[in-house]
Amino acid sequence: MNIRLHANATTTPKIRRYIQRSEKTNRELAEELGIAVSTVRI
Repeated sequence: MNIRLHANATTTPKIRRYIQRSEKTNRELAEELGIAVSTVRI
């Protein structure tokens, strides 16, 4: 399966699934993944 990501994409489909299934807080996920809290909320 070929996935084309935007040049500025900070998350992949795999990371988005991880975020959706996680029970951690937005802040914990953002720190763990090195992304902004606003990115986690989306």
